[in-house]
Amino acid sequence: MYSMFLVTALILAAIALLLYLHVAFLLAYLFKRNDIVDVAWGPGFLVVAMAGFISAGIHPAGVLIASMVALWALRLSWHIFNRLLKNPEDGRYQRWRIAWGRYATVRTWAQVFLLQGLLLFMVALPVAVVTADPVSSLLSIPLIVGSIIWLCGFLFETIADWQLSTFLGIPENRNHVLAKGLWRLSCHPNYFGEIVQWWGIGIIALGSPYGIVGFVGPLLITYLILKVSGVPLLEERYKDNQEYQQYKKTTNTILPWPQKR
Repeated sequence: MYSMFLVTALILAAIALLLYLHVAFLLAYLFKRNDIVDVAWGPGFLVVAMAGFISAGIHPAGVLIASMVALWALRLSWHIFNRLLKNPEDGRYQRWRIAWGRYATVRTWAQVFLLQGLLLFMVALPVAVVTADPVSSLLSIPLIVGSIIWLCGFLFETIADWQLSTFLGIPENRNHVLAKGLWRLSCHPNYFGEIVQWWGIGIIALGSPYGIVGFVGPLLITYLILKVSGVPLLEERYKDNQEYQQYKKTTNTILPWPQKR
């Protein structure tokens, strides 16, 4: 029975994500802001959670993990949306639009929005695994342990983003590097918190059948952050910034740790 619920949830999630990202693509085209896809990333996980509820019905463990995802997604999207309002389109998308020339619209649709949808679907697998399991228990060890780990990651990322926003809100700090608070312990504490949250959700999924499938999510998001779209892009942006290069010599890249002398 569970396998039928899960397959149904995954099919519904794939269809709903396809429609959702096409709406986001249309908005990006109209406003000429492809970074709208970054705002759409978080709420896309709620689409996957809703697909699980449609398949298996609403149940306590599913509500808990959906609430976690909703809290994370809405906070992240609001943070990115505020940044979008205050700044021009992200430089990555501007460079791609120029490089792609007359094929920019088609390649944006395929390589930005559809690819984002595929990655989102894979990262969200632990959410689908839990919401499609109507008999999952709130008292299971994986759910309790995973929830604690998720909460630690959520608080870490939230505090790191707040500290950075406060720092950059002071005009004279715009061209300087934040090296206080959580940023004294890690060059990318917000990314560390993000990774920890998804490992917490992956552990929660272990309480359901096929829960091991859910580990695709944290493994993929960890790889993307460390090797593709997170740390590497920021490191490239600041490669010529001497203050940042000096900061890197004394501060761990991801794992929080006291600064080296």
